[in-house]
Amino acid sequence: MDALCSDLSTMEDRLQRREYVKLTEFVADMTKIFDNCRYYNPSDSPFYQCAEVLENFFVQKLKCFKASRSHNNKLQSGTS
Repeated sequence: MDALCSDLSTMEDRLQRREYVKLTEFVADMTKIFDNCRYYNPSDSPFYQCAEVLENFFVQKLKCFKASRSHNNKLQSGTS
């Protein structure tokens, strides 16, 4: 669990320093955390299972964010 927290802390630091230039960079770091958690823990462990649940939640929120951003771009360009 410490490695997971460390990685999330690093991501938080990068966010605060505005080091993520593109959304894909942020998504890649999150995906790496989920992948590492599954790789280094057995599938019946709570860490593995939490990674699965959190990744599903993350993907859902990411889809909503992208849809909202796309909708806002259409509104700004005058297209519906």
